[in-house]
Amino acid sequence: MMGNLSVTHQLMFLQERDLIRISDESSEHYARFKHALVHDATYNSMLSSRRIELHRAVARAIAQLYPERDLEMTLLLAEHWLRAHEYNAAFSEVLPRAQDLIFTGRGQALVQLLEAVRASQVSDYNQGALERTLGDGYKALGMYDRAAQSYQNSLSLTFDPSMQAQLLFDLGMTHYFLSDYKQALKYHRESLTLAERNGELLQQARANGGLGVAYWYVGDFANAKTFLLQSRDLSLRSGDLVQLAMAHLNLANVLRDTGEYQAAIDAAENALAQYKKLGHTVLVARASMILGTCYYSIGDLRTALAYYEASTNAGRELGDPLSLAVGLCNLGELSQDLQQYDQAVEYFAEAIQQSERLKNDYLLAFAHTGLAQTELQQMHLDDALVNLKQAISAAERANSNERLGAAYRVLAQVQMARGDIESAHAYARQSVEILEQVGHALELKRARETYERILHQSENQIEHQAN
Repeated sequence: MMGNLSVTHQLMFLQERDLIRISDESSEHYARFKHALVHDATYNSMLSSRRIELHRAVARAIAQLYPERDLEMTLLLAEHWLRAHEYNAAFSEVLPRAQDLIFTGRGQALVQLLEAVRASQVSDYNQGALERTLGDGYKALGMYDRAAQSYQNSLSLTFDPSMQAQLLFDLGMTHYFLSDYKQALKYHRESLTLAERNGELLQQARANGGLGVAYWYVGDFANAKTFLLQSRDLSLRSGDLVQLAMAHLNLANVLRDTGEYQAAIDAAENALAQYKKLGHTVLVARASMILGTCYYSIGDLRTALAYYEASTNAGRELGDPLSLAVGLCNLGELSQDLQQYDQAVEYFAEAIQQSERLKNDYLLAFAHTGLAQTELQQMHLDDALVNLKQAISAAERANSNERLGAAYRVLAQVQMARGDIESAHAYARQSVEILEQVGHALELKRARETYERILHQSENQIEHQAN
């Protein structure tokens, strides 16, 4: 009987039997199953060949009805092509929009779809691009081991010099996030050499930016600033606004760490405005986070809190684990300054979980040190020592002198609270010596203040003993 009815009458028949709901949304009609179990039972009762046929028909209808598709419709169409076993069509649908999907919080959906395409069949022509796009998705989700492998796979399948330069840059960035700075610098230099040989301004801007970020992370701020300024200038010449925003964002990090706070704020605001214009919500969150750290560094905690909360909430909503982990560390540090110790413990504990998930030892060291500092304030000295041991191990794995120096500073404070002035003096001096090498303005200031307090305490103790 159903076969002789129009689609409208068939839908009304199903609605009367309480199987579906028909609703009007934005002047369009939508029909949905009333229960997920009904949907699953109906779908699974079909022959596989019939499901493939229907998915193919739906995909063709969407492509015809929505020639200018938004990102959600793009993902929906690609999903139907995938279920129709049209794997190249599914990949071709998302490839031009991949970066927009990633930077608007849809990276997880993109990766899941591409993994399904990879597990099926895709033409040799598309294989290199598929691995490269998967690498981008993995990197955005903080899955750096997988990203590095995908980029390496793509590089082995790619013979275009321009794309090789891009993949070398991508490999450099993943190794940077994996704390392998020697390899990061190697790949970025190779990318820059190839880009210069090809005369590609945009790729030269990216490679210079990658070199600047790697030098920043190891505390070589002179080289970092030189390469990032070159990246900014090349980005301007190339006319690429996305890369220009990234150059401003990276430059803001360096300027903040060298104590040039107003210049850092200006650079971060430039990046933030551009990302908002582009609609890249993930990068908006990261620019907000850097602005928060700038205001925190100059003692404007109220403004810092607003940026931290915006960045952290966006990271959670968008499924961006990096923004979330960094935001939690920052909120924990700020809560500690406000003497909201229970809140700080909660932030740092979640930050540790997120950092472990990311396998990011830099953030792990940050979170453990922050938690130890909070426990020190609560006089839970044994717990603080346990967290500092983990912080030091993570900082050493990350090759981060900044995080190592910060951990030694808090360790000195804990030893002073325990009455071990000799050990406190040794750790405080070590903290200052380490941080003087990398030059992080705020951390170095804290280390020097701690060292001076311990020296003063030591002098008072000697004077008391003499009397």
